[in-house]
Amino acid sequence: MNASAEEQRKREVNLPDYPRVLIRDTAIIIVDENMHETVWDYEEDEEEAKIIARDLESGLRAICYVRKQVTRLMNDITEDLIFMDVPLDRVEEYLYEGSSQVINTMARLYRSRQRR
Repeated sequence: MNASAEEQRKREVNLPDYPRVLIRDTAIIIVDENMHETVWDYEEDEEEAKIIARDLESGLRAICYVRKQVTRLMNDITEDLIFMDVPLDRVEEYLYEGSSQVINTMARLYRSRQRR
């Protein structure tokens, strides 16, 4: 990918706006897209709380992005299978089996990275 294509892609791809993480007194609070607040933890040190909140928010938004993209891809795959005349009563089973294999592979890779 050349530099201009990469810059264009960066403009098109963004993390979602939620969840957000805020600090109220010593509480670190997660706010979801429905504005529901959950206290995640407490931190007395204000600077440490800011670091934790920033890292937590970035991670939660990335996880939300992955979840939404995987859901979108699963919907696309479902449509593709139906278009390819895969029997409707088997589509769900095939999606489950295929995605389970991907999850198992990712779990093995994650475990192997943890051992390093």
